[in-house]
Amino acid sequence: MASNYHQIAIPKNISDDTILYCIETVANMKLSPNDLKNPTSEMVTTIYNSFACNILNVSVEQITQVPLHILETISNPDLITEEAIGPLMCMKALELLFRLCGVGDFCMADLREPSKKRTRKLLSALINFYQFCVQNEKDKNDVLSKLEHLSKGIEVYTDKRRMLKERITLLKAERMEKQKAVQEMNLSALRGRQEEVAAYKEQNIQKNKKIMQETDELQCLVTVTKSSRLIKQAQEILEERISRENALRIKENTFTKFGDIAPSALKTVQNIKEDLNRLSINHKRKEEITDLSMDLKREAKDVAAQIEIKRKLIESKEESLARLDTKLDNKVEEEKENIEKFKQKRFEVQKNIAETQELLDATRLELKAETEKELLQKETHSKNMKVYDEQFKLIKDKAEKFEKYVENNCNKLDQKFEQLRN
Repeated sequence: MASNYHQIAIPKNISDDTILYCIETVANMKLSPNDLKNPTSEMVTTIYNSFACNILNVSVEQITQVPLHILETISNPDLITEEAIGPLMCMKALELLFRLCGVGDFCMADLREPSKKRTRKLLSALINFYQFCVQNEKDKNDVLSKLEHLSKGIEVYTDKRRMLKERITLLKAERMEKQKAVQEMNLSALRGRQEEVAAYKEQNIQKNKKIMQETDELQCLVTVTKSSRLIKQAQEILEERISRENALRIKENTFTKFGDIAPSALKTVQNIKEDLNRLSINHKRKEEITDLSMDLKREAKDVAAQIEIKRKLIESKEESLARLDTKLDNKVEEEKENIEKFKQKRFEVQKNIAETQELLDATRLELKAETEKELLQKETHSKNMKVYDEQFKLIKDKAEKFEKYVENNCNKLDQKFEQLRN
């Protein structure tokens, strides 16, 4: 490969047939060897322009007209004429072309007053560079295709990296939202549980208050029962007093019949009167106690009815509390099941996030390996381009040395020819 490169790049003596064939192929001009010996300005201008358009891949208008961005910078564009600017632009393009071919002394005289020797030298350099470009077109296309492939790979890698960053950002946002949702659900469940516990405590407090009220009512009932027992004892005492009063009345009747009893009996009678007075007082008290006992009995009946009502109310409350406890137990079980479901769902979400993270890591590693491979290829390509540039510089230097050598030999031959002619 290197030997072919040096062989192609070094200018060599090209035969007339090769020059005429290349001119016919590129410029579509059929010339004769006499035309090469007697070149004209129009001929060489047409040939050079054709080779410039073919090698530089431009049109004739592009190398003979001033670009618009340059015209805009000119202060007086009216002073520029096409007859003057066209040859100047063509001259600049041809200077660039021959500088690429290794000829650095191309001037306007080569177009206006072409000579046989100078024209043959320029055509040889131009055709040699043309053949070099044609033969290395495949390598150039391969390099350009590789560069295009690398640029597309870099764009794909950049897009993948950007998409992965966006995907990672979205996954992080989704994970944060899911975590917030799970936390909010757990907090709402805890708040609901706390509210239920607070309601249950409040119900227990109310229940304790009702039990205390019922206890007070039962104590009142016990007090009423004790009062009824005392009333019964008072009734027994009254009956005993009545029996004694009857006995004393019998004694009084007995003493009235026997008025002639001794004065000692009078004292007994007086005592009996005193007892009768006391009995009358006791009888009044008995009536009062009887009325009081009747009132207490009525109150006891009312209290018993109220106690029965309270007992039924307590039984209904106990049944409702039992139903409420059952309902709360069922609700607690449902909440436990929901919490278990939430835990399982959170575990699944964490598992999905872990799988996604593993997939992202694997994709990141693949992209990293592809990037390293592409960078290695790029470095290899840059090294090859540097080698090609160095080889091209060496070939250019050798071509310049060879041209100087040929020019010196030509000058020596001209001098010898002049000497011989003289």
